[in-house]
Amino acid sequence: MKLIMENWRRYLKEEEEGEGMLLYHATCFPPESFTKGIDATRAKGFGQGEGFYFWTKKARAVQHANSLVKGSASKEENIDCSSGAYIVISDEAVTPETFDIDYEVYASGFSQFMIDNIDFFYNNMKEFGMAPPRISPRISPEQYLKEFPHQFKVLDGGSGTIKIGYLARGSDTDVHKAASLSKIATKLAELKPDMFKNFEEQFLSRASAIKYNGKEKIIPLRIEDLEGNVVWSR
Repeated sequence: MKLIMENWRRYLKEEEEGEGMLLYHATCFPPESFTKGIDATRAKGFGQGEGFYFWTKKARAVQHANSLVKGSASKEENIDCSSGAYIVISDEAVTPETFDIDYEVYASGFSQFMIDNIDFFYNNMKEFGMAPPRISPRISPEQYLKEFPHQFKVLDGGSGTIKIGYLARGSDTDVHKAASLSKIATKLAELKPDMFKNFEEQFLSRASAIKYNGKEKIIPLRIEDLEGNVVWSR
């Protein structure tokens, strides 16, 4: 936890308030939906699993909120945004036990971690639901994963071929590939919890979007409209 907090201070200095690190959630739900506590089980994360999703920069949250109002951003629930949107701000302590990354927004982080540990993932492909795509008989299964662009197919068939070499460089992904990466990360947490914790200590503090998946209800620090006016505070 000490390493996580040190990394947060390094990457998010402008987001500090006292000793806490501020996180931002964009929503069209009215403020009273959050004032008695945030329900982390409400959002399903487009296949990534339950959690309450935050941006780590306010500007990104405001940008997403404006997209919700304009109807250009996808929503899990059919909520009316005609009355505007709000920014729910939290100062919850970020730890590997209670937070995870958003695997769509920050696919580059987990992809890079997989590349850094490519031998481990290759040797356990079946456990992670991965298989070589077999595009060319001239390339061995080992080459597919171990050589750039480090590609594999997902055995459940949900997301097709994933090329983590490109994702690690910042290429866009989609909700299906993000869900597959999330399942691989979840399996890693089951098989090698210390290794997964090491991943989060390296990358959680750098992620532009993370999700709270802790068991306790958290109370927001405050809620603002898109002009920055405080409409509620604890």
